[in-house]
Order: sequence, then structure tokens, then C-alpha cells
Amino acid sequence: MSNTKKIFKFARKVTLEDFQAGSPIFSADYTFIQEGATPAIYQCDLVEEPDEKQITFEMKPGIFKLEPTNAGLVATPIETQKVEFLETSKAYEEIIYQIDAFFKNLHVYEKLGITHPKRGMLLHSAPGVGKSATLSRISELYAKEKKCCVLIWGSDLVRPDDLEGFLTKNCDWSAVDKLILIMEDIGGGNDIYGSQHAKVPASLLNFLDGINNVFFKPTFIISTTNNADALLDSLTSRPGRFDAVIELKTPNATDRIRFLKFFAKEDYNLDDGDEEEMKDLTESFSVAHLKEVFFRAMLLERSMLETAKEISIHIKKVKTGLSKKPVASVGFGASDDDFND
Repeated sequence: MSNTKKIFKFARKVTLEDFQAGSPIFSADYTFIQEGATPAIYQCDLVEEPDEKQITFEMKPGIFKLEPTNAGLVATPIETQKVEFLETSKAYEEIIYQIDAFFKNLHVYEKLGITHPKRGMLLHSAPGVGKSATLSRISELYAKEKKCCVLIWGSDLVRPDDLEGFLTKNCDWSAVDKLILIMEDIGGGNDIYGSQHAKVPASLLNFLDGINNVFFKPTFIISTTNNADALLDSLTSRPGRFDAVIELKTPNATDRIRFLKFFAKEDYNLDDGDEEEMKDLTESFSVAHLKEVFFRAMLLERSMLETAKEISIHIKKVKTGLSKKPVASVGFGASDDDFND
């Protein structure tokens, strides 16, 4: 992103009647003759001036969303969504542990002569397992710390080279001591229907490698993807890009019941026998599926067990390409045959 604009500025005017033998001829970047009653030569010089659209941000502790605009990238303060979150995941505990260890032990980098401390982590899972909720909770947790800034950007909207320019040229970081950079959905990956998106661009690899010294504040990078299989070679083939790869898995049987109790609260009404059947029915359910079990049961005034059966049938149909019959709606829908299986 250029910090200057090139413009022509008027330098001088010489009328032809004043132009005599021995008159000096000045060099200019642009010259033209105006004809008429008094012909004259006009000369202009090319100059560079700071781009008036360039915006400088005074970054402060808090949570910011990085967004592209006609004037360049803008960091907008945001509040995290108030998501219901059950902190039972070992993966969540590991994420917090590694972030804390990084910021607490920056002296290790100083001892090794590393002047731009940086560490990266890649979170991957199937859609709906809880990446967004996890990141919202992490953002909320660390934004409360003194002089910590959380900067979130979507890799499909912001190019890595533009991000570099923003971090190094557009911002005053004097009020921030540490930065958590969250990169959402790098490389696209595969969605639940197996559609593959773009691979990781070389500019992102250069950014992660810190070639242009963009990490002048201690920076912990967290990136997410729906499927890391296509990304692992380029992203984890060398230390320093993503030093940890953590998978967020679907909940186990015990945690699935805990999630249902967490969502339903006082409306939870499964007895021991129903719980055992529910564990079998929901074996492949994500956190999003479990929330839908409770929500649909309440909305349609059905039992959670009956609703779980409907969703289980739909998941099987999605996995086989909906080969039997199109469902009635997108997203956990049901056809008439579902109720007769």
C-alpha cells in the first residue's frame, strides 16, 4: 500500500514575446504551449505528497475487527458475542496454557537474541464444533488484560501484504504491550459437503515467517480452518509458522450430555434411560448439533430424544449426498420419510 500520491504542480509561465535569444530553458516534467493573443509556455513539475487517505490508528487494548474500506484497512472496536460456553474441552485448556506460557516467558526470546517474539497456533475442526465460540471466549478473556490488543481479520477479505502495511505503517502501538492476532478460516479448507477452497497464498507464508519484521510487539497468532489436511505441508513444514496444531473434536458421550444440560438448564428432562439412548444417537454430533436438539425441541414442543433422532437421520443423509430425497429445508431439515424410518 503506497503512502504517497504523485501530482503535477505548476512551476512557471514564460510568454513567447518575452522569450529572446539567450533566455534560459528550464527542465520540467510536463510542458505545454497555450496559443492565443499572447502565446505562452507553461511548465509543471511532478511531486510526491503524503496520501491524504492514509489513516493512522492509535491502537489500544481491546478487541478490534480489521476491515477493508476505500481508504484502506480500518480497525473497528467490537464487543464479542455473548456466547454460552462450557469450558470442558482439553483443547481449550491447552490453548490458554500456551498463550499464557508465551507472554509469561518472553525472557526466553530475549536470552536467545530474538527481538520480535512471535508464536503461532492452528486450530482445526469440522464446522460447528466450536471454533468461533472458543475464539470469542479467548478474545474476551485477554482483552481484559492490561495493554493487550486482540486483532481479528478474515483471510478471505484482507490480503496478507495489506495487513503488513497496516501493522507497520498505519498504527501507533505505544499503548499496547502484547498482541493476539486471530486469522479466521485460512486457506478455506473443506466444508461439510467436501467443497475445497483456495490453498494458502505465498504472501501469507511470508507474513508468518516475519520476513518484513512486522511483529515488533510480542504476538501470538491463532488461525482457524475447517480442514487442515491440505494446509499442513505448507504451514507446519518449518518451525515458526504454526508451532502448535490443535484439533477441536466433537464432544465425547459424557460431554454431550453435559452440553445438553448446559443449554437446557431448568428445561432439561431426560431420565437415565433417555440419557443412554441419547449418547448413542448423538455420537457424531457437534456442539452446534446439540444446541439445535434443545432449540428445536422447545420450538416445536417435542422431546429432545425425538428431535435428536430427526437430526441424526438428516446427518446420515448429508453424508451420503442426500441421495434418497431432497430435504425440506437447508440446515438440519427433514423430509416426510424421516418420520417413517
